[in-house]
Amino acid sequence: KNTESGHKKTALIQNLPGDIKKCKVDAEHMTQTLDLDLKEKKLKEQAIKYTHKEFHRAAIEWFVATDQSFKTHLKNLKVELNGPKVSGKISLTCDAWQAENTDGYFAVTGHWIEETAPMQWKLKSTLVGFTWLCNAHNGEQLGQALFKFID
Repeated sequence: KNTESGHKKTALIQNLPGDIKKCKVDAEHMTQTLDLDLKEKKLKEQAIKYTHKEFHRAAIEWFVATDQSFKTHLKNLKVELNGPKVSGKISLTCDAWQAENTDGYFAVTGHWIEETAPMQWKLKSTLVGFTWLCNAHNGEQLGQALFKFID
């Protein structure tokens, strides 16, 4: 406080109602100022281009980094789903899409409710299968891919 004695000037933040209100007003002003600088990106700018080769490389890196294999994941999943904590049904969601380079992909996710303790439930979900489709994804091909995952 006393700059003559060599001490640095300290800014104290008061917890008085007027000071708190001023802090809130200042924060709101800063937010509004930042909002002016934000610009929405066009959809094309947001899209990430990738190929099957790039996805394959990224998937391998992830498996190595997390020290797991999908087969191990599925084995553990089978044990979990057949365990005492999961007594209900398992729902599946499927998604198919085509990348910009015309590679097709198909994924299946499983969803279930786990009873973590008596009368306490937790919604869980996980990837059940993921595959690259080498050609167009029609109903028959998607059905065959789904059957491979759940068989």
